[in-house]
Amino acid sequence: MVRNGMYPAGLLDLPYDLTFAIRGLHFDVQSSCLLKVDAYSQIQTGAVYRGRRQLSDEEVKELFPGLCLPNMEGRQMPQLIDLFSLPWAGLLSTVVHYCDTNKIVFDPKSLFNDLAECVKQVHITGEMYRKVSENLKEYVHPNEGLKDYLETALPCALTCHLFHTAHFYDLDDGVRIIDAGLHGGEGQQEVRAPRGVTPRLQF
Repeated sequence: MVRNGMYPAGLLDLPYDLTFAIRGLHFDVQSSCLLKVDAYSQIQTGAVYRGRRQLSDEEVKELFPGLCLPNMEGRQMPQLIDLFSLPWAGLLSTVVHYCDTNKIVFDPKSLFNDLAECVKQVHITGEMYRKVSENLKEYVHPNEGLKDYLETALPCALTCHLFHTAHFYDLDDGVRIIDAGLHGGEGQQEVRAPRGVTPRLQF
């Protein structure tokens, strides 16, 4: 964003808050608000944020009269529902909060589209995978119970197949960590790409 999108360099100094967002929130692009909606499409007061600022009940009712989801025709309101949505929600909130705090006027739809493109580029360029591979101990943490599960499952099968959308070499790093955990050393198993699949091929 800062390097290619000419966004303020001050964004690089903002800390990432792991505890801020939860899965299942909606982001209303038009108002740049992150909000919680119940099973009846009712917006929950006390759970509407613009940036990192919690909106008062009065502000929420002014934005969303009747506390119902607005007419969705021509309106973007994606639900951030999977695990990958947590950093996405954090990024949206952090940038909106920075702009509001520093009185930077922005077009909500353009901001959302810029952020979406940045997230896309992180995956396409492989930048995220490179950062993780350079410091596996910081980014890859043991999954409690995985070792016991694999030790139980592996003897029952001749071959273990793993399907993933990551680049081969990046996936290889993760598999070697799992293998080392199973064998208490540097790992013993050879990992190869399937026949006909070129390493670094984007699936």
